[in-house]
Amino acid sequence: MEKIPDGEIFLDSPFAKEIGFTSDVFEGLSYLWKTEEYIIISAIESKEERKGHFTKLTQKIFSLGYKIKVPTPFPKMVAWLQKNNFSQTFDGDCEIWISK
Repeated sequence: MEKIPDGEIFLDSPFAKEIGFTSDVFEGLSYLWKTEEYIIISAIESKEERKGHFTKLTQKIFSLGYKIKVPTPFPKMVAWLQKNNFSQTFDGDCEIWISK
């Protein structure tokens, strides 16, 4: 696993490009955050829905050895998370879905 510092993963940064988090695919309001072994998907919006961009992004993240957390997802995202074997947990009042 490549060591990158904890913190925000900016769209089109070198690591973002490695995982496919690029401005040609995702909107500028999207952002990811790395903390320890997790990539947190705080907000994400694909420019073209249902083209597999998000799935490719998560597959690349997993292939690099990271796990994924998604806090307070929209209902459309919950369906994807359930289909892809994420577990729902809570941290206080905050709903968090975590990859297995």
